[in-house]
Parts: sequence; structure tokens; C-alpha cells
Amino acid sequence: QFLPVYWSSWAIGLLVPGQVGDIASLSWLLRRHALPASVSLGRATLDKLISAMVMLTIATAGLALLFVHQGFWDRLIPFVLALAVIVLTVVVVAVAHRGQIAGVAERPGIFGALARTLHELVRTARSSPISVLLNVILTLVKVSVTGVVYWVVLRGLGVTGLGVVEVTVIATAAGLIAYLPVSVN
Repeated sequence: QFLPVYWSSWAIGLLVPGQVGDIASLSWLLRRHALPASVSLGRATLDKLISAMVMLTIATAGLALLFVHQGFWDRLIPFVLALAVIVLTVVVVAVAHRGQIAGVAERPGIFGALARTLHELVRTARSSPISVLLNVILTLVKVSVTGVVYWVVLRGLGVTGLGVVEVTVIATAAGLIAYLPVSVN
């Protein structure tokens, strides 16, 4: 029941700009099928999180390779360490407060709704690892096809100094702007 609704939402999201269009249309469609908002938002957020993480990984790897190639490795180390500290902090706080999150989920209001959404996101990821893996693979395919298309267009325009991998990394890094909650894209 979720996938056909998700694909319909994706099509609507082509007309409504940004990630807001995707999530808003998905939530609206799923509620029409009697799924709670926390379920639809949790699943949609998981999808966006997976896509953003795959794209961020590719962009970060590309940036790291650029820094290594240009001899700027010493400038990259603080960035990598800061990112690792942020990720580790989020994981530690989430694990330490998971009981509190479960208690908040029972409450009405915005914090309860956010906790229920987070609970659904985690539940879906744990109960459907094959779906999560498929999502990662399809995101990699999407990123690769997008990179090849950009590369072909650039070649058609006479830009020949960049390889397909470089163009894919650039397109992926630029595509991360769409994951800002409020953007002008």
C-alpha cells in the first residue's frame, strides 16, 4: 500500500518544489488511505534520510579526494573530526534518551507527533532492512544516472576537462541543497 502512494507522491512532488512537496503530498495521500501521519512522515523521512546520507557520503568522499589530490589533507582532518563528533553525539544522545522518546510519543501535541514519527522511522528501518538496502541501491543508481546525464550534457556543450566521476560528485554535492528544509529550489 505504501509504494504506490509513494510513487504518486513523487509525481506530485515534481510539480511542487523541493522536499517539502514530496513529504507534504506523501503525507496527504497516506492519510487518505487511513495511515496515521506519524507513519507516513516516519517512512518518508527515512527515505529522505537515506538519500541525503548516500549523497553526503559521495560528496564528502569527492571532497576528501580533492583535498588529498591538491595536498590539502591537513585542512580536511578538522572537518572529518568535527563531522565524526557530531554524528557520534547524535547517536549517543539518541541511544541515551530512547526511553524518554518513547514516553514523549504517548503525549499529544507536536513533540508527541515528532516522537511518534521518529519511532516509526526507527521501526521501519529495523523491520525492513531489505527495503532500506534497496533504497540505498536505488539512490546510488539515481546518483550515477544523474552524473552520467550531466557529464553527457557538459560534453555536448564542449566541456571536456572533467571525467564522469568528477561530474557525478559535483552534481551530487550540488543536489544536497534540495535537502534543506526550506529552500529556494
